[in-house]
Amino acid sequence: MITLRGELAHLSIDLAGGGIVDFHLLSNGINPLKWEGEGGELEPRNRGHFLCLDRVGRPSAAEQANGMPFHGEAGSSMWKLLGGPERRGDAVVVEMSTHLPLAGMHVRRIVKLEGAHFSVREEVTNTNALGRIYNIVQHPTIGPPFLDESTLVDANARKGFMLSSPMPNPEEPSVYWPRALNAGIPVDMRRLVDAQEPAVGGHWLDGG
Repeated sequence: MITLRGELAHLSIDLAGGGIVDFHLLSNGINPLKWEGEGGELEPRNRGHFLCLDRVGRPSAAEQANGMPFHGEAGSSMWKLLGGPERRGDAVVVEMSTHLPLAGMHVRRIVKLEGAHFSVREEVTNTNALGRIYNIVQHPTIGPPFLDESTLVDANARKGFMLSSPMPNPEEPSVYWPRALNAGIPVDMRRLVDAQEPAVGGHWLDGG
């Protein structure tokens, strides 16, 4: 576990999977990123805010049989510490990397904690002989005690799709933030509800 300690906030990253597993302000200590994927405590797995690469979602049966994990290899790989944590000006900085052998990709990540916020820069290099198509998704997962029935989570999201929608057209029917469909019933994605499967949809964020 790598921890960046600033004057206003702390940030922790698990090298077993590369997930950002703790970010809290020293003034209240509440960590929103309280989610654990399947696997042992020391086993690389998806946790907190993690990287999906070279895909998001479930692999095909053939890909899974050949070792491709859910959401790709980034969250199931060990990450290597390249430098830090160290102070650079007003920020605390750490650098790390990982290699995805099945995808043929290398990831280099720089994380900066400054004041009460942090930034992440990731550089992806294709190590294959030929170019290829891939997916890359930042996958934050938040939970209690930060998230409860009184918490309103908003975002600059736009058009979305249902994770339960079948192929070959999973983007139909389309939904628009903050609306989604759960068993055909409209739901408000901004609030936690008493449901066994609350994560019913995915939305694109506006990068502008």
